[in-house]
Formats: sequence, structure tokens, C-alpha cells
Amino acid sequence: MNSELLILNRILKEMIKGKKIVPYKRQGKIFLRKYRKAKNPRTRKQIRHRREFKKAVDEWKNLIREEKEKYKQSAKELSITGFNLFISKYLKKEEN
Repeated sequence: MNSELLILNRILKEMIKGKKIVPYKRQGKIFLRKYRKAKNPRTRKQIRHRREFKKAVDEWKNLIREEKEKYKQSAKELSITGFNLFISKYLKKEEN
């Protein structure tokens, strides 16, 4: 049975049990997780962090392809995406 059918089978079994599940894609692979309502504390710290995260994403979007590729290559060693590496470095820089 191919992987798509296995995933579909798993989804159907979980749905029959009455569980809400969410498929998501990471590095080209499809995964499932239980649905959880996101917490939104709306604290000053959380609002500030979200603002900084948005700035980081905007900066990523403004990088040229070659810069993104450098991050992608560096991130392979860490088994993460270039985007995640960039965001992590950007946010750590903002903390200091």
C-alpha cells in the first residue's frame, strides 16, 4: 500500500473514533497531528514576540534567492529548513 493510502486509512480510522486530526506537510512529507485549539494569551510579551516574528518573516521574504539558498544549505546539517534557521537567528539577534 502506498504512503498516501496509508495516510488516508489512518485519517479515516481517527475520524471514526471521533478525533479531530490535522494533516500538515514538512519537508515534502505529510504528517498528522491531533487538532488543538491554539492558545492566545495576548500578553505584552506574546504580542511583542509576534511582532518580531512578523518582522523576521518579512525580512526572509525580502532575501534574494542566493541568500535563501545559503540558509537552506546550512540548515541541512541541522535537519531544518532554511526558513527556520533564518527565523531562529533573526529572533535570537533581536533578543540581545
